Amino acid sequence: MKKLILCFFALGSLAFGITDFPALKWGMDPKTVEIFYPHLKKEISIYPGTEEYSQNDSDSQISKKVFYFQNDKLVKIDLFYDKTEVTSKDVKNIFNNLRSKFGNTSKKEPIYEDLGSVKLTGNKLIFPPTPDALVAFKGVDTNQKGKLIDSNLILEYTPR
Repeated sequence: MKKLILCFFALGSLAFGITDFPALKWGMDPKTVEIFYPHLKKEISIYPGTEEYSQNDSDSQISKKVFYFQNDKLVKIDLFYDKTEVTSKDVKNIFNNLRSKFGNTSKKEPIYEDLGSVKLTGNKLIFPPTPDALVAFKGVDTNQKGKLIDSNLILEYTPR
């Protein structure tokens, strides 16, 4: 039965899937996403009204995928790159591959989130929208008491 459901969703979403996630659609609930990503674990969210589910991915330069849900509907996907595997040359290659795929970035937005004792800073480079998603290349630094404690490269997918 699970295979039949999986086949139905896979065939039904071929033309309407999310860029780089062809089996998924915006608005899916966590249980449906879990059919395609069976090792999802619920995370604590720092964003009110948002549930986060993640899956570790040690087979590539991506360390984990995080799926964000509001009102049980998929609203965002983040791919976190493994900082122990990705070099500055890799970052440049990842960006150039994205530019080849999506075109030149259309917008640059600074990132600044004050979470009390922790502050997130960085930049978000947004590529031209695809028919189904906005894709952003993000560099995010986490600072605590003025000290850098973490740095992440993230690809962010949001609905158009």
